[in-house]
Amino acid sequence: MSRKFILIIIILAVFLSIILFRTKETNESKNVYVKESFLMDTLVTIKIYDAEKKPGQKAVKTALEEIKKIDRISNNFDPDSEISKINKKPEKYNIKVSKDLFRMLSLSKKYSSITNNSFDVTVASLVSLWGFEDKKQVPAQSELKEALNHTGSEYLTLNQKNQTISFLKKNMS
Repeated sequence: MSRKFILIIIILAVFLSIILFRTKETNESKNVYVKESFLMDTLVTIKIYDAEKKPGQKAVKTALEEIKKIDRISNNFDPDSEISKINKKPEKYNIKVSKDLFRMLSLSKKYSSITNNSFDVTVASLVSLWGFEDKKQVPAQSELKEALNHTGSEYLTLNQKNQTISFLKKNMS
């Protein structure tokens, strides 16, 4: 081997050693704060690295509280969530919703538009067909076709001034 090649190998080895040492040093100088909770029907783990104890712990607590808030609003499997209560209403016109749910639905409609309706927040009729809650089953094609008639983010209207929502199709959720 040529001297030039050996010199390049040595320089690379030194360079990699420095990078690995600095990475290890950076992670060791930080504390890890971890909190787990069962939310949104799954195990949620928040892990934060911080050199200082109080800000790290506060960040974990704040993140977990925000996820709990989202869960209380939008968990379709929780009968006490705001979205479940709306889905149970027989009349679905001019429903007053919380500021947070209104913001979620506004963003949902935006992403539905961006994805050409591939993202659709109005799929409750499909979710119930698949039985994720209790009776897990594969629905028949005819059932799927019928359920699709009750979906479509474009049929969910939002009135920002009154902070209300309306479903323009029958049996939408």
